[in-house]
Amino acid sequence: MKEIYIVLTHTGTLLSQIIKKYTKDEFSHVSIALDVELREMYSFGRLHPYNPFWGGFVHESIDKGTFKRFYQTKSKVYSLKITDEQYENIKNKIKHFEAEKDNLVLE
Repeated sequence: MKEIYIVLTHTGTLLSQIIKKYTKDEFSHVSIALDVELREMYSFGRLHPYNPFWGGFVHESIDKGTFKRFYQTKSKVYSLKITDEQYENIKNKIKHFEAEKDNLVLE
């Protein structure tokens, strides 16, 4: 068995406030992490912290980029136990997204 982490966040930016208002949820963004330190954390989000409208597949860090800029980000982390096979499938999907990230850009 392996463990993955689902990271829900709300930065408080204008865009995140709009998302939160529309979804009526406490959080406006979700990431997946493959390690408890949240060093291997991925999502579809901002490619550059200062441009909320240019997004794509990103490797996020809690001490860089958007999370560093919005250091008072509200978050909740959930852990989920999965099989080794499910874990490998997730890693392979992430590798696929990384390989294709230039084709996954939203402008």
